[in-house]
Amino acid sequence: EDFDLIGYNENNEKIYHNLKFICETGGSQNRSLKLLTNMIYYTAKHIEKFGADKKKFVFITDGAFLMDFVDPIEGHDVSRFHHQIDRVNPGYRKYFFIGSTKRYVKYLRNKN
Repeated sequence: EDFDLIGYNENNEKIYHNLKFICETGGSQNRSLKLLTNMIYYTAKHIEKFGADKKKFVFITDGAFLMDFVDPIEGHDVSRFHHQIDRVNPGYRKYFFIGSTKRYVKYLRNKN
């Protein structure tokens, strides 16, 4: 698993994008999900070691199957993906966006 696109925003922050589309369950999809979950965790570990000054990490997770991992776990206030960040440091969430393309567009519009 790696970043699919690296660019800069208007604030000269380096933006790392990972794009994932998984619509159904299955062996390959479960392996992709495991890799994505690990990537989120190790990105948080990278921040812990090197900092994230002027960096943002965007994980676009489209598809019905992935939405179960983006939305909060029943009875909790965090998603499975955000839990991976919290394992390292909940304060690192500010460096991440994890969600669908539609939510990302809304997020970008609300930032301005």
